[in-house]
Amino acid sequence: MGVACLVPGISAGTLALIMGVYEKIILSISHLFSFSIKSANFIFLLCLTIGLLLAIFCLAGGMSWLLFHFPMELYCFFAGLILASVPKLFYLTDKTKKSILLTGVVAFSVCIFLAMIPNVSTLNQASLFLFFISGFFGFFASILPGLSGSTILLILGMYHLILEALTGEGKTIYVILFSVGGMLGLICAFYCIRYFLNNRKNIFFCIILGFIIGSLPKILPWEKWDSADKNTAIIYSLIFCLIGIILFFLIEKSGKKAQMIK
Repeated sequence: MGVACLVPGISAGTLALIMGVYEKIILSISHLFSFSIKSANFIFLLCLTIGLLLAIFCLAGGMSWLLFHFPMELYCFFAGLILASVPKLFYLTDKTKKSILLTGVVAFSVCIFLAMIPNVSTLNQASLFLFFISGFFGFFASILPGLSGSTILLILGMYHLILEALTGEGKTIYVILFSVGGMLGLICAFYCIRYFLNNRKNIFFCIILGFIIGSLPKILPWEKWDSADKNTAIIYSLIFCLIGIILFFLIEKSGKKAQMIK
């Protein structure tokens, strides 16, 4: 799940479902917030947190290196992972005219909103509040099935800055604000999930689907094509996009096998 937190398109929440621990996580967090947590639940959450943090801090450097040396290929790979999740989310909706309309409205609204967000290229250009907000929405999304926290960071243009803060020296304040926002996001996500999955499941998945569709133009690396040969860029984009799609379905297939074994 920690690896999934770093890779846009792979949802940590979905992996938790695949591994059969999602309900246990929600239940343990529920007991934690109600101050009735048992020792077994506490140990489970502690081990989960340690595993997540180890994966994030150990692999952030490698992801940052790939982003610096192979940006176009990596973004296309991410886009492939995200594209592959769209049919799965569509399957979870009821496919009525109302659902399709809601999805379309959300997608269009997200496109307009993201077009208005200025791109931030360096840490000096990013405000501390932006790191807090990124942490909130990133962690909020990470626990939702079908939506990746890293995808949100990618959409906000903060993915590379978060990696830089995690791997650089003297960036502690950025990491702290990102983490504080993340903890608040997890708490809000827990109550949001509990309400929507119990009362408004279809609306919940329609909103997520519309959000992903609307954000795809922002995620696809159009600007990277300007600095490369167009034909080569298109071929590379298709290849790495396809690799991402194939990997997503392989992960999903292995998850289904694991559930059958259980």
